[in-house]
Amino acid sequence: MRAGLVFGDENELSEQLAAVESGAERPAPMPAGGGVAFLYTGQGSQWAGMGRDLYGTEPVFREVLDRCEAAFVEERGTGLLPVMFGEAAGLERTEWTQPALFALSAGLTELWRAVGVVPAAVLGHSAGEIGAAWAAGALELEAGLRFAARRGALMGSLPDGGAMTAVFGDPDRVRGLPDALDAAGVALAAENGTHVVLSGPEGQVALVEERFRELGIRTERLRTSHAIHSPLMDPVLGELESAAGELGWKAPRTEFVSGVTGRILEAGESPDARYWRRQARARVRFASGVRALSDLGAGVLIEIGPRPVLGPLAALAWPASEPGALPAVLA
Repeated sequence: MRAGLVFGDENELSEQLAAVESGAERPAPMPAGGGVAFLYTGQGSQWAGMGRDLYGTEPVFREVLDRCEAAFVEERGTGLLPVMFGEAAGLERTEWTQPALFALSAGLTELWRAVGVVPAAVLGHSAGEIGAAWAAGALELEAGLRFAARRGALMGSLPDGGAMTAVFGDPDRVRGLPDALDAAGVALAAENGTHVVLSGPEGQVALVEERFRELGIRTERLRTSHAIHSPLMDPVLGELESAAGELGWKAPRTEFVSGVTGRILEAGESPDARYWRRQARARVRFASGVRALSDLGAGVLIEIGPRPVLGPLAALAWPASEPGALPAVLA
């Protein structure tokens, strides 16, 4: 058995060793010593073949993905892993992307846990919040996979024609351009610190992109099939709430920083069905969530996802007031 321990004195070491012997999880404390926070990546980070090598070499990872595969087959009547591993087409479609990201994030989380690295706090970005909620203990693995599959299927059932774009300019300046942002149906979908994300009908998003380019502000279209966090999600919000309501959400055991509010979920609260209805439509307050992790005393940020996306964003959004105040980022 492998384990990584963080301790400040002999007593802490003895406690950590006892926890290893008993098999108990050992969340890194916050703020003493700078705790560990996991960041769960959302859509746009996926790539065909993700997780395939780990599946073939890491038994812990493979066991988690096999459980996810069984739950997915029960849910959809077909396999997830062939699409995830690039053996079948469809990964770019929302209905496949979301459960694939959940399965990958769950496997990676368990790999870290297997070597003794357990988060004291979690923060997820958009679809990544499902993995964060599972990691925090708000629901069981199979329930998380089923919810990711149902959420993705509901969103994927909407008509094509939505788009999302990142706008790389001062967020205050972007928000202060109502003539660009007032295009019909275009919503502010995420505040990531160094940039914002807009979401809405493809034609309107294209007009907004052109307006920003005229102002010398760079934009970049995201790899999504639907305009999440926009009014285009409204037709499925009721069904999404019903789907979430069937899963028995619990209060997280780990500090859960909400992407909806950018704050820690209050004691006794759970990310319930109403939360997930709101979450699909509200903007992602990632930059605020990063500040919440700073307030908790996080000293190490580990990105859980297919590629480094959130780690660099978190480092740039970190409210560092002096040299050396930035956390270590593993992405």
